[in-house]
Amino acid sequence: MFDKSLIDFILAHLRDDLLQLILHQNKYPDVDIKQAVKCIEGRRKLEKKLPSWATFHDVVIPDPVMVEQSSSYETALYKTRFIPSSDSILVDLSGGLGVDSSLFARATKNKVHYLEKAPERVALASHNFSAMRLHNIIPHQGTAEIEGIELIKTLSPDLIFVDPDRRAHSQKRSYFIEDSTPNIVELLPQIQSVSPKSEILIKLSPMIDLTHLRQVLESPCDIHVLSLNRECKELLVHITPHQGKERIEAIELFKDSSLILQGEASRSTPPLCSPIISSYLYDLHPSVAKIGIEHFPTLSVKVHQPHRHTHLYFSEELLEYFPGRKFKVLHSFRWQKSLLKELKGCQFNVIVKNLPMTPEALTKELKIKDGGDLYLICFSCGNKSQRQVIVAERVG
Repeated sequence: MFDKSLIDFILAHLRDDLLQLILHQNKYPDVDIKQAVKCIEGRRKLEKKLPSWATFHDVVIPDPVMVEQSSSYETALYKTRFIPSSDSILVDLSGGLGVDSSLFARATKNKVHYLEKAPERVALASHNFSAMRLHNIIPHQGTAEIEGIELIKTLSPDLIFVDPDRRAHSQKRSYFIEDSTPNIVELLPQIQSVSPKSEILIKLSPMIDLTHLRQVLESPCDIHVLSLNRECKELLVHITPHQGKERIEAIELFKDSSLILQGEASRSTPPLCSPIISSYLYDLHPSVAKIGIEHFPTLSVKVHQPHRHTHLYFSEELLEYFPGRKFKVLHSFRWQKSLLKELKGCQFNVIVKNLPMTPEALTKELKIKDGGDLYLICFSCGNKSQRQVIVAERVG
């Protein structure tokens, strides 16, 4: 698919100024510079997001957008824990770049069947799998609804993975599971009909509404909300043939560690709402915030929040175990422009909650410097007249 001369050119010019390459493309009459530049951009993104792929000489990424839309190494690796055994047969119904398939292949001694509807992507994935010596991945071209169902019917795989396209019918991203391609609500009963013993793992956007999701999915399931370095990345739905009690988990992946919190599938009593500023303030980890603190009753009874739409939490005593950033409140005052002007030139890390502005915009408006050891935390306790400002230091 890609000749050796192009691959060698990409690696030889990986650190070059790409604009200069384009301006002096006449020096390279035998090279498609436009294609080479895109491949170099893709390779650079690969080094950051999937460094394990970048160690292989012949791996080619013809478009950097493909890397942006793929799973990261960390989130793909997390999915391998759902493989039932070391000799499981797997089917990936939404192959794409093949990141998830590549990690699945290293975690099973058996076959991984990669399915993708776009022929050019199948060819690219086949090339890259071969470059990485992943000989237990079998590529297939087709759709999940037709060829995928036939494949599942034939194989009766141990685990079926599907990552539906959220830009199904337009370039606008959709956050309803029914609008994805394939339509999971329609596909799921078909899968369960032809292969009732298979486990199913579905990757969804973290923006999907959890309440709506559980309403439209008739099958009992476990839900895993996955964050990487304090950014919510994926929502995973795991369905097993003999599903017991439903579970909901928040997973925080960091550079050298991970945190898994198991919540209650049903909501408990939410935290008390009160505008009182206590000694300690907490900013939840994103995966826990996505699920909702009310699904973690041991947490919700220990704290209060300033408003039900302001996701900050207070306590008088420090809760060392609280899943999120922990702050000691140093000063607090009502939002007044005259007081805020006095902060000009000071250095803060800015946090904004339930206000119509971004931290970047507020930093610019107040003419303060970004960074340092102190935090400026601005939030609403209700209406515009109930805005509060806190100066705090990080304690965990």
